[in-house]
Parts: sequence; structure tokens; C-alpha cells
Amino acid sequence: MERVPNARWWQVKHAWLYTRLRMEGLEGPQFVDNMNTYVDPDVLIGAGTVVEPNVWIKGNTVIGKNCRIGFGSVIIDSELENDVVICGARIEQCYICHHAEIGYTAQMKRTRFGARSKMVHRGYLGDATVGEGVNIGADVTTANYDGANKHKTVIGDNAFIGTGVNLVAPIEIPTGMMIASGSTVTTKDPKEPGRLLVARAPGRLSQSKRVVKDERGWLLKNIEEEDQLE
Repeated sequence: MERVPNARWWQVKHAWLYTRLRMEGLEGPQFVDNMNTYVDPDVLIGAGTVVEPNVWIKGNTVIGKNCRIGFGSVIIDSELENDVVICGARIEQCYICHHAEIGYTAQMKRTRFGARSKMVHRGYLGDATVGEGVNIGADVTTANYDGANKHKTVIGDNAFIGTGVNLVAPIEIPTGMMIASGSTVTTKDPKEPGRLLVARAPGRLSQSKRVVKDERGWLLKNIEEEDQLE
């Protein structure tokens, strides 16, 4: 790891630093636009990592080798292993394992994210442990706070979490479990590894109104109905 100085130091001294690294046969991180990259003085970034513009890296953060930190990312007090891709996400107090990918507007807090797992769309993971090879769909949310306490979510290896899923903590998703899109999962331990879990309420049109008029178009009455959608 190479210790990265603060933004002002980079603006003044970055050319000298890269010259020294080349003279010593070392490869440092690459800043696409150091004038618009903000890095706290205690941050460590490994060789070969590319940092794009408008990135904030704060606190006691450590980023491994050959990572890519995309435009608009915010990383706070977190550790990233090698070959991680972060594109426009907010990562706080997290541990991200190698070859993981986290995409635009995703947010993670106090989460361990497993190797080769992906969350490439918006969503929120808080107080979660995610295994290896997991796919997290768009708009997935861990409901980790009940108004008084934070609760844990555990997702096993190779699980598939569909779009728009709510995981109500405390909850554990077994290895290989598939959660259907739109599900709200409240079972603490759905013991069906490798199966598809569908947890959706049937759709309803509650108190819909059917308007009845006479031949002149005058309103006669409203009929209140409740229809269930199959």
C-alpha cells in the first residue's frame, strides 16, 4: 500500500510523487483527475488502483491493489481487498472482499460483502453479512432498524436476491436460495436452500369506485368494490 496524502498535497506534489515511484520501480495508484479527488491523509491505496474524478475517500480506509473506484463514489472507514469495483456507491464501515462489484447509488453500512458478489444497482444493505457469489438485484433493502435496535441480515453463498426485495432483519438467507422479485421476507430462517422463495401479498383494488350514469350522463351512484387480483 502507498500512503495517500490529502487533496491539497496531491494538487502540489503529485507529479513529484509519481516520479519518485517510477525511479524506485514502484507502481502507485492512478488518479484520473487529482484536482477533483478528495482523499484523507490516513488512507492507504494499493498499486494499480484507478480512482476516477469526484471521489471522496475518508477516515481509516484501506483499498487494495488493482481496484477501480468510479466517479462519485464515497468510501468511509472501510477496507477493500484487491480487484474490487466501486462505481458511484456509498460505502461506510464495510469490508469488501476481492472481485466484488458495487454499482451506482448503492449504499452499504456496517456490511461484509463477499468475494465475487455483485450489487450493481441502487439499494441498501445495513448490518449485513453477504457470502460469496451472491447477486443482489435493484432496489433490494435490508430493513435492519426497528426504531430501537439494529438487527443483522445474513445471506449465504450463491444466493440470488431479486429486484425490489425487502429483507426484514433479523433474517438469514441460506446458501443458494433464490428470492423472487417484489418479495418481503420476514421469516427468520427459511430453511430451503437452493429453492425459490416467493413472499408477496396478493394484489387488491381496495374501495375502487364504479361510476353509474344514466343515458343523459347524470351520475346515479358510486358502487364501492374490493377486487382481488390473481
